[in-house]
Amino acid sequence: MFEKIGDIHELEKILTILISTALTIEHQIEHRRTPSKLEEDEGGYRCRIYNNSSRFQCPLSGFDIGYDITGRPRLQQNQRSSFIDGTMIYGFDDEFEDKLREPGTGYLKTGGDNQLKLEPVEDEMEPPCTPVKNLCFTAGDHRSLETVPLTVIHIIFMRRHNLIVDKLREIPLPWTPELLYQEAKRIVVAELQHITYNEFLPRVLGTSSYGQVSTLAS
Repeated sequence: MFEKIGDIHELEKILTILISTALTIEHQIEHRRTPSKLEEDEGGYRCRIYNNSSRFQCPLSGFDIGYDITGRPRLQQNQRSSFIDGTMIYGFDDEFEDKLREPGTGYLKTGGDNQLKLEPVEDEMEPPCTPVKNLCFTAGDHRSLETVPLTVIHIIFMRRHNLIVDKLREIPLPWTPELLYQEAKRIVVAELQHITYNEFLPRVLGTSSYGQVSTLAS
């Protein structure tokens, strides 16, 4: 996605996809929106102006500090997942994931023109999928409708999963729908991790800085 961008000044050419990719990654690990406190006599929502000195609250993830004598390292506990595991594509639990799957096929659900499937909005859905809207895209994260480029990324990964299922079917093995689905999911998640660590982060941090970070991490 980003490997052809060599100079930091060329990033403006892909700024939209860069930001949308950042949102895609962020939506895997964080769920809540920025809290906004309203006064009791406030008549409605007002535009909020942010500048260099503005301060606003962000939800913090918790962590397991470790408690045994072996010095077990601290474990980060994010709101959705602590890993880049495709949560925003496949959902955050088994029940939700089942709603995204085409039963008995190994595919993810699709709508007309191979887009995300439109389904009736349920009362418990969160913005931007609210009962005010009659239909909403079916995706692993309800924020897939926040921006058009973000929706496009969700569509790309949905199509990618289904394309991999098609390719796997061509291999003469005793496939079952469940095996096809899980194998395609593993491949998509691996591709997502590769994009994040080998294409996205080096372009954001710079190849020199990213090299130092990756060396420390290893």
